[in-house]
This record gives sequence, C-alpha cells and structure tokens, in this order.
Amino acid sequence: MSIIWIPFISLLNMGNYEYAVALPRYLVTFPYILFCYFYDGYNIFLVKKFLNLFVSFIFISSLTIPTQILFGPISFFTEASIRGGLVRYTSLAGSLTILGTLGGIALAILLFSGRFLFGKNKKKIIIILLILSMLMTLQKAAVVNISICYIFYFLFYGEIGIGRKIISMLTGIIAIFVLFRLFSETEFILYITNLINYTFSSSSIGINNDFFIRIWYLPSRVVAYNNMTLVDFIFGIGFPALAGAMGNPQYPMAHNNYFELLFSGGILHLVSYLYLLLIAPCNAMKRIFKHKKLTNIDRIYSVSIVLILINMMIGAVTFYQPVTAVIVFFMIFSYDKIKNIEFD
Repeated sequence: MSIIWIPFISLLNMGNYEYAVALPRYLVTFPYILFCYFYDGYNIFLVKKFLNLFVSFIFISSLTIPTQILFGPISFFTEASIRGGLVRYTSLAGSLTILGTLGGIALAILLFSGRFLFGKNKKKIIIILLILSMLMTLQKAAVVNISICYIFYFLFYGEIGIGRKIISMLTGIIAIFVLFRLFSETEFILYITNLINYTFSSSSIGINNDFFIRIWYLPSRVVAYNNMTLVDFIFGIGFPALAGAMGNPQYPMAHNNYFELLFSGGILHLVSYLYLLLIAPCNAMKRIFKHKKLTNIDRIYSVSIVLILINMMIGAVTFYQPVTAVIVFFMIFSYDKIKNIEFD
C-alpha cells in the first residue's frame, strides 16, 4: 500500500516534467514486487534454482570488472568514473556502487549453502574469484561486506566445526596470497591495494567519515531542501526524496535507505518494509533462544538480510534498483513457505 501511495504524494511535491521522468523509473520494479506478493508456489526446488541463478549472475557480473580493467570499458555499461587515480568501472549488475553490496549477498549465500547450489571445488573457485573481483570495484562496501560475511560464517555456520572453518578460511587466504604473488605486477593488484588503502584512510574519504556523513549530514540536506514538516514525515514527499535514483539529480539525496524510505513514503513505508525484512532474522533468533537447530534457509536468509540492513545505512540497497529488488523481495515473500526445510 505504501509503495502504491508514493506516486500520488509525489504529485504534490514536484513539477510535471520531473514527475514524468521519475514515474517510469519507479515502476520498473513494481510488477515484480506485485508478482512476488501474489505468487503462492514457493518451494525448495524454486528457491534452489533462484539462488543458483542469482549467484551465477552476480558472479558473471563481477568478472566484468577485471575484464574491463584488462580490455577497457564496455560501451553499453553505465559510464565509468575515477577514484584514487584509477578508473572505477561499472558492472553487468548496474550502477557504479551496486556490486560491492550484491557481491556480499551472493557471498553470504555461497558460504551458508553447503553443497546445495554448487559442488565443493566449484564453490571455492567462485568464492575466490568473486572476492577478488569485488575488491577491484574500488567500493568500500566490498571490503566491509566480505568481512561481515566471514565473521558470520565463523560464528554461525554449524555444518562444520571451528577447526574446519579455520582451515577453509586459511586455504582461501593462501590461495588469494598466491594469486597476489603471481599477478603482483599487474593492474589487478593495484586496484585491490588501492581500495584497501582508500577504505581505511583517516581522511574524509575513509570509511568512518563516509559512514557518519550518511547517518545525518546528507539526510538533513534533504529535509532542509524540501522544507519538510511533521506531516511530510508521516506521509512522505515521494519522488523528490529519491532524487538521482528517480532521474532527478537536482534534488539532494540522503544516501541512506532508512531515511529514503521515511522521506519518500512516510513512517508506514519505513516500518512495514523493516517488518517484512526482519521476519527471517527474528525467527532465527527465536530458534536460537529455544535451543532449536537453525535450518540452512534460516542462515542463508538471515545473514543476507542482515547484510541488506547494514548496507541500507549507506544507501546501497534501494529496491528501485532491479537486481536488488529481485533478491530482496524474493526472500521476503518466499521465506514463510520454506523456512522449516533442511537440505544437505
């Protein structure tokens, strides 16, 4: 209901031309969201095919980054930019920033799926190449999401013991180190080292300062620019709050999905979306407190959704981005049907 509400409230807060630009972009993902809501055929076979397809697509998308570093930009992709003196390429997944987040979700699915999606050796190869490609995106989110995935893997993946987890992680580290040595003179390694230095910089472009800017400074500019009142926080102001995502870069953007939800559709829009997202992790927490075994679906969905919630703080998981919408709403609406299913 709140998603349907936004186009109507937008009419009161922007000109006709700006509205005409924004509406088609807004409606791109709407039919898919509606389909996920009404579809009633979710089962473990569909989930397996869907997750396999999603991970495969993100993996192929990630490989378009080193391909462009080697051969130059792909003409029909979004325009590249410069960061830290290097060309920052887009990928098959879409915008400049999206792969750092979507790659993290794909990595979480891989780490917690056992052999459900891929065989052991194939999965290891995919994980290593996915991580290396994510690190070439020059996205700080890539470093953070990879770290979060492995922290959760170490703490909550219950199918193997701590010893095997340590061995698995050390094997991955050694493999990456060997690749670093083999390709030390290539531009690939320059991208990765540049990103690590950039991410943990103490300057204004470092991860800590960037995070705090998105927590309030950027959202406050949206409030001031649009002269938002208490009524606007209740009902939202629609497309102006979504700015560049809706093709209107002249409006300031919050770069924080929590505020974007609140500003665009009001408090109901924010709360209802968070409620739907939190169902899977809350159910997993209940199982833990009741000393019940977590299912593989609990782990995959919960860790993926926690990643989504964390990345929303930096504006990286808007459901107006088609690939993000695909995974977010599939998880939201399929979980209840398959939450008690276990697999090897």
